Amino acid sequence: MGAFIEHGPSADTSRQVADETLRKLGRLRAASDFELCQWFLCGFRLKVHELYGFASFREYAERWFGCSGRGTEERVRVAERLDELPKLSAAF
Repeated sequence: MGAFIEHGPSADTSRQVADETLRKLGRLRAASDFELCQWFLCGFRLKVHELYGFASFREYAERWFGCSGRGTEERVRVAERLDELPKLSAAF
């Protein structure tokens, strides 16, 4: 059904299965968010927005990824900090 889960919930899904699935999705989302932050920082540093004529990386991320300007800035900021703290970054 979903991209990461073999099948969706049904009427007979147990609380245990629902909890395990939600936790798994949470871990996958955190890993995906971390990876997106890293790539946002890379794209920001390389000025990929200029490839498509965007005035800023913020505008590029809003257009292609649906991220708010503030959300883009936060992702880049977090990635910069994690880049400075490799032990913390490795925990992800």
